[in-house]
Amino acid sequence: MTTLPFTRIDHFEQLEFMYFLHHLDAPTMEEIPLIGYISFIDEMPIAAAFLRRVEGGYGQIDGLVSNPECPGHLRHQALDIVIKKCIQDAKVLKLKNLMAFSIDVAAMARAKRLNFVELPHCLLAIDLNSGKA
Repeated sequence: MTTLPFTRIDHFEQLEFMYFLHHLDAPTMEEIPLIGYISFIDEMPIAAAFLRRVEGGYGQIDGLVSNPECPGHLRHQALDIVIKKCIQDAKVLKLKNLMAFSIDVAAMARAKRLNFVELPHCLLAIDLNSGKA
């Protein structure tokens, strides 16, 4: 398995492909954070993750995606690698904390294994297309 820093020019099509396999809209090139990693086996993308800098010295693990056509053990290994690389970059950037959001049980378990902790905060959102905004 090879893991490389994500570059928009070299890896955007592979990222789009993984989102397509999940029947999700891929982020646009402009939406993708500048810091990220993508793992491959040969030329097949396995997983990608990004580090988004937010205010107050915080960062966010973002855009986590994997290739559902790859065996589970390879996806999990690749996800661990790309997340750990984002964590290392966050340390180099001297960020205070990293946040991650997910409703996926496996992602939550991975985050806890990588020393993320659940916070007592309540996450709020507003649907700007609902007509109630």
